[in-house]
Amino acid sequence: MNPILLRYAGVALVAAIFGIGGGFFAVNNKASRPEPPSGTTVAVPAQSFPGQKTPAIPTVPVIPGVHSEGENKITVLTPNGGETFCDISQPGSEGWWNVIEWSGNTDRGVKIALLRPEASSDKDPTPHIVGWIVAGQIYTGVKGYPGNTYTFNCTWEVTNETFTEGITVIPGKYKILVVADDGKGKFVLWNKNANMPATNYDMSDQSFTIAPKPKVKVIFPNGGEVLKIGDTVSIRFEADNIPNHGMFNVMDVWLLKPGQSRASGEGLLLQKVGIKPGTGTYVYEWKLWPGVYKPGDYLIEIDDIGGWIVASLPEPDKSDTTFRLVAP
Repeated sequence: MNPILLRYAGVALVAAIFGIGGGFFAVNNKASRPEPPSGTTVAVPAQSFPGQKTPAIPTVPVIPGVHSEGENKITVLTPNGGETFCDISQPGSEGWWNVIEWSGNTDRGVKIALLRPEASSDKDPTPHIVGWIVAGQIYTGVKGYPGNTYTFNCTWEVTNETFTEGITVIPGKYKILVVADDGKGKFVLWNKNANMPATNYDMSDQSFTIAPKPKVKVIFPNGGEVLKIGDTVSIRFEADNIPNHGMFNVMDVWLLKPGQSRASGEGLLLQKVGIKPGTGTYVYEWKLWPGVYKPGDYLIEIDDIGGWIVASLPEPDKSDTTFRLVAP
């Protein structure tokens, strides 16, 4: 299986365990919240964009008589400027998924790309494409959004033009591009003969923001410190953009020797520390009891307890280099 698809399949399994509908990350346990889509995306044969040497993302075959050229005028409705995607620290779990909405006929197929913020409608957007979000025929809808919709899931990753390699998305400002079949089975972004944009695509008028990925960071001890057995040491760490998942808002503080791996069942769990959604700094007062701890070199590792809605978010962090415990 394609490794990207395998990864998404694994995420979907985690989502299913936590009661999330379909293959999406959306949680729909509040009636006041827009419902996530139910539908499928069908990938079909690939086709190049003009000027590109390698195949672009999947397209759909020509269906004679269904639409004529120029019918599929697209208008991006959301995000169209000022929105924030992937703010998963907000109450509930809405931030895990966000809606891309557009008007126009994309029944025969659609491609959605993430653009750098400098992209503009009066220039060829191709050089500003960061990566592709989805391609193919999308049958989906979200309650409260009257236009065509696709659910953007916060993996902080898009793909290359052939959908064979992931591209990490750096938090910041972006635009969304939506392009439809032009009536001839093609997804043209720029009419090079007339030096003007094609009518079958549109982009956000202004940029929107993709919020930072959840993360933790060991502050102290982070390497090089000398700590005396018998003392009490303040272990400090930061947690950023943390989701609100109730009892799962807990971080484990681990003590490791160099070369040890928790995946191999090694290390000593020192404490479970409750944390709040959003961003904060946390302290665990670590008593270095004589007889319990031995002199030597060690590392501190901070990790979640494994109950997040998406596996490995946030990723664990450990001391940059070893610190030393010394006898009293």
